[in-house]
Amino acid sequence: KTVRLPLVMNVDQGETIASFLQQQEDLVGLYVTTGRHTKSTLDALKLIDTKEITCVGSALFAESYKALKDRILTAVLDNRSEKIGYMALHLLLTELIKNEPAPALYLVPPRIILRSNCDAYYVKREYQHESEQYCD
Repeated sequence: KTVRLPLVMNVDQGETIASFLQQQEDLVGLYVTTGRHTKSTLDALKLIDTKEITCVGSALFAESYKALKDRILTAVLDNRSEKIGYMALHLLLTELIKNEPAPALYLVPPRIILRSNCDAYYVKREYQHESEQYCD
């Protein structure tokens, strides 16, 4: 069974998430779909007994990197939002300027970051120039 919790953006939701999670029976996994709510979810997990919950976050940043190292997060699905934004802009401009139709569907595979490879991605982001941040 999958349950979804809609959250308000740009508001700390730690207590709301903790309350919601405590009400869930047989909770085995948790996926935070936005990087904005990863920190609130991490705050919520500190407030409750997490037992054996597999927790997957979105976006790699200081808090999610630390949570991977501390074994709070199992993985991070990094969808490279900036790269997606640049590609969307490119597709839009190509259609508007060159009159070439944009694809009906454009897939961007997520990058799976685990504790074993998080250093490579996090250190790379911390020390690379911003424009080179998402180059593989």
